[in-house]
Amino acid sequence: MAAPLICPSILASDFSRLGEEVRALE
Repeated sequence: MAAPLICPSILASDFSRLGEEVRALE
């Protein structure tokens, strides 16, 4: 969350990717 105002779409992508990684860990 360095610059959410610059590229919110990238943040959303990162969040989705993070969720997938967490699922993989579980």
